[in-house]
Order: sequence, then structure tokens, then C-alpha cells
Amino acid sequence: MTAQTPVDCEHASPYFDLTFPGGTVQDLVREIREVYPCANVALMEEAREYPVPPMELRQVTVGAALALVEGRRELEDHRWQYLGVDSHEIEGRVDRVYRVYSESSVEAGPALMTPSVWGLAPILEQGLSEEALLGAVDAALKTFPSEATVRFHEPTGLLIVRGTKAQLDLVERVLGELRAAAKEKADSSQAVTIQLADQRARVAQAESRVALEMKRVQIERAKLDSLEDADRDNPWIAGKHEIAVAEAEAALRSAQAAYEREATVLRMLTEGKGGKGDDRR
Repeated sequence: MTAQTPVDCEHASPYFDLTFPGGTVQDLVREIREVYPCANVALMEEAREYPVPPMELRQVTVGAALALVEGRRELEDHRWQYLGVDSHEIEGRVDRVYRVYSESSVEAGPALMTPSVWGLAPILEQGLSEEALLGAVDAALKTFPSEATVRFHEPTGLLIVRGTKAQLDLVERVLGELRAAAKEKADSSQAVTIQLADQRARVAQAESRVALEMKRVQIERAKLDSLEDADRDNPWIAGKHEIAVAEAEAALRSAQAAYEREATVLRMLTEGKGGKGDDRR
């Protein structure tokens, strides 16, 4: 690589486009750093070779891109390998340091479900609607195969979620993004900031839907590829699986188009605001 002019990370936009052909987490982090040199990502050794499918992303942040690879897979020895992402604030800066790590369970089986509680009043008081906030949380949780339990106590503004560690971590990250949007609102005009916060929630929901539909396509393709020869020669059986793949791919295209629309609206709102304060997504 040729020498490049140092990037002013304090004022650089955190949004970038990413075309990833597939590979490992190590490959993905390398690609993220190529398109966004300000990315602070600590990749743990045990997570480097975790497989990542191809993805086409538009106007995402480091946190959003890494959130899409969180999950688990079954290993050949019947254990589960879990890939997680957490983040830490840097004092005096708006960006974060992300840690990508991996853990393995003793044997394949249901993950431990535990409850956690968040107070949403500070976010809701800044004008973000309950529907948008809870919609973003629900969309994020739908990217997991196991179902979490979500309850919202309106009188106290408490959100109660019972789920796996990975699910609870992702909820915390979603709420963290929304808290940042709420904090930003106090420093800017109320109407525009509320629009930005709501639109961020829409973009987060659209991103989560793309991830969900991408996983669905992978599952349906795997089912088709695993058919026995006899089933492949059976037009009804093979056709049923081919239709399922086509439907999943159509749903993915629809989700990607919806994401592009929401991301475009967010960019327009950001430009209309003069780019001020919008680097805290």
C-alpha cells in the first residue's frame, strides 16, 4: 500500500460502504479498516477464523457491520462456537473500541436464558417513540435463532428482556446507539434531532432485517445443497426447495432495498442538519 494522508478521526464521518466477498472475521476486519481507517477493533485470536458470509452494506458504522456477524455455529465435535462483539467508550471521544471474541460451549444445547432490565425513560423523554425504540430492539433480537422474551412496563418506562448473553449484549448495544441519539438531541434543534433518532431506529431495524433475511437464504440454500441424489431427481422435492430459495432471495432483495431507502433518508436528514452532531450514531 502507498502512504496515505492521516485521517482526522475526530471529525471523520463514521459511515461507510462495504462490499465483502466472504471469508473469515479476520478478513472482514481487514476490509473494514481498508474503507474506514479510524476503526478501533481488537480481534481476539480465537475469533479470527470464524466464517463470515458475503455481504453488501451501505452507509453503516463499525458497530453495525460487526453486529451482523454475531452468532454461533455448531462445531464437528458437537460443541457450539459463539462469536460476540462488545464495545468500550474512549474518554473525550465519540468513537468506541470494539472487541471481537469467541467462546465455545462444552456441548451443543440451548443457551442459558437470563433476565435483564433497562430504564428507557431518558431516551423516551427526548422524543423517540416507544414504537420506534421497541421496534429496533425487536428487529435486533430476530437475528437470533432462539426467541427472547421482551416486556415493556409503560408506567415506569422499564424494558425487561429475558434472553441469552448474546441477545442481551445486542439489546444493550442498540439502546446505547439510541442513548447517543437522545444525548445528541439536547445539543441540537428538537424537531430535527427527533427525526434523526427515529430514522436511526428505522435504519437499525432495516439492517437487522437484512441480516435476518441473509441467514434465511443461507439456510434454504444449505437445505437444497444437502438433498440426496434421489431427492434431487424428484421434481416435486427439488422444486419445493428451489422455490424456498427463490422466496428467501426475493425477501433479502426487498430487505436490502428497504435498507437503502432508510439509509438514504438518514443521509438526507444528516446533510440537512449540516452534518453537525451526527457522528455519534
